[in-house]
Amino acid sequence: LNWLAGFFYSTDTIQGTYDGNLKAIFNTTTLSGWDQTAHSAAAFGQVEYDLTPEVSLVGGVRYTEEKKKNTGFTEDLATSCPASFLTRLPCGAGPLRIASVNATIDNQDWSWKGGINWKPADNLLVYASVSSGMKSGGFFSGFATTSSALQPYRPESLLAYEAGTKGRTREFDWSASVFHYDYEDVQTFIPVSYTHLRAHETKANLVCR
Repeated sequence: LNWLAGFFYSTDTIQGTYDGNLKAIFNTTTLSGWDQTAHSAAAFGQVEYDLTPEVSLVGGVRYTEEKKKNTGFTEDLATSCPASFLTRLPCGAGPLRIASVNATIDNQDWSWKGGINWKPADNLLVYASVSSGMKSGGFFSGFATTSSALQPYRPESLLAYEAGTKGRTREFDWSASVFHYDYEDVQTFIPVSYTHLRAHETKANLVCR
């Protein structure tokens, strides 16, 4: 029986501003700002148990807990006369806050992995696995015309299937694999509103060196 266990912790603070020049479109300039903090902790472990000298089972689990907080805004500065075409604010009357957020999100997730390894020879491995994963939710930071654009988005989840083989000869090392990824609530930027998004990805890979 081979095993490993570990713990992970991180903390991040991100502060920034963005000066938006919208004179060509809305005859104005804007200022966006954000102040984000994130704390993440995880505990994980994996075991590999030899059923026979050639066949082993692999299993793992990971628990992740993450907390994020964001305070952000976008303001119309109304710097160009006669007025801002974005908010109809007369020049010099700004700034006018048009979007803001002050929110906290908490993400908890159990991820896991199960697989089997077969070694018919010392220089050959055949394997198959199923695993899950999570990318935590977060916040968009930047120019926004409505507060709803700054609200937190949901975590992304993944269920991954993979099978492949690896080998070695005197001349080169090689590997080949095929995998299928099933995503849910994919985190991506799109110009239309989706409340639920799923995606699938299937690929094959061959590497020789």
